[in-house]
Amino acid sequence: MRSNTEIAFELEKMWVDILPASSFRQRMLRHQLRPVFIVSTGRTGTHFFSHFFNSKFENVSCYHEPKKDIFNLNMAYLAGQINDEKAIELINYYRKHLFRLALKKGHTYIESNNNLSYLIPILIKAFPTCKIIYLTRDGRDFIRSGYSKLTSGKWTGGDVHLLSDKDPRKRLNPELLTTDEFHGKWHEMDRFDRVAWYWSRKNDLILNNLENEGNYRIFRFEELFTRPEKEKWESMFDFMNIRPKIPLSGVLNYVNQNASNENAKYVLGDYHSWSEDQRSRFTAIAGKTMIRLGYPF
Repeated sequence: MRSNTEIAFELEKMWVDILPASSFRQRMLRHQLRPVFIVSTGRTGTHFFSHFFNSKFENVSCYHEPKKDIFNLNMAYLAGQINDEKAIELINYYRKHLFRLALKKGHTYIESNNNLSYLIPILIKAFPTCKIIYLTRDGRDFIRSGYSKLTSGKWTGGDVHLLSDKDPRKRLNPELLTTDEFHGKWHEMDRFDRVAWYWSRKNDLILNNLENEGNYRIFRFEELFTRPEKEKWESMFDFMNIRPKIPLSGVLNYVNQNASNENAKYVLGDYHSWSEDQRSRFTAIAGKTMIRLGYPF
């Protein structure tokens, strides 16, 4: 049975079909806008950015996963169910009021949204001057966070664990990647393996889309939040071409006091408490991606 959000997405695709093709004004809107998109696997502190940029910077409009929810478009594009032209039309349809508001104010538009991660080719095509910030996180810490995360919302009907059998959102899984070594094995995997696979493959997909095109920078969760480094924050601001209203020392203080969207209670210990079997499984599933991202383990 399809969810209400999936049905709504199908209706939105039909609605865009009957709208005029991208008008000159819409194309100019996209070319005038110089947005910054912050993408990741999730569990990387992206919720922090909206209040931070909006309160500590002038001439910035930053949104964290703004409505309309773009999850279904992200997944449909990955699955090859929608072409580039339609995807661009839908992004414009979903965000045009926010784009216009940012331009009217003369603001830099920033969207922090892990649900844009598979749409990177579309973002680059739709917004030739866009900048992309890619946040990474050590897979061992991501698993602990993701394994413990309860996800909720109108699509869940209550709190459910991420990537559990009760998670109703049709997230990335091996059935969407026909050449993946775990294709056809999703239902045999326990949730630990699923979260490890999800972290690995989502990062691989982002990296594959960024490596050969796009104006992007990679920053690690650890160097921004776990052990904040002034130079990394300054490098991010330089790349985005924005400056905070407070000194960099104040930025670090703000980060230390406010950058918390972690689980209140972990149901999985840290890497050192994992069994030998869990460590071995993690290495088999995600080891290559850990190396690719430069995380020693």
